[in-house]
Amino acid sequence: NCAACSNFAPTIFSRSDQDMYHIVTKQPDISQPTELDEARAALSACPVSAIRVTTSAELSHATSGSKRLNEEEEKLSKQMAINQNVNGLPHPFPRPLLLKYGVN
Repeated sequence: NCAACSNFAPTIFSRSDQDMYHIVTKQPDISQPTELDEARAALSACPVSAIRVTTSAELSHATSGSKRLNEEEEKLSKQMAINQNVNGLPHPFPRPLLLKYGVN
């Protein structure tokens, strides 16, 4: 339990009161660029790949075609992708980790 997720995206992840694991406390808002950027950084930085983004194809396959993401979930799924070919967003790393604390 390394806490990388809550360090990169403190508005999205926090430590659970029950078992001290980190949990998603809210989904990122795609209208908030900083929040989306932080969530993508947490996704990319997770050393054990515990953070996953579900796509409609994966959900459909897992449910034998009975479920798909709704339109809002589909947009978020695409925006969370680390692959630039999916959304045109730059890779979250390298990034200046300490700039928000005034350290260069």
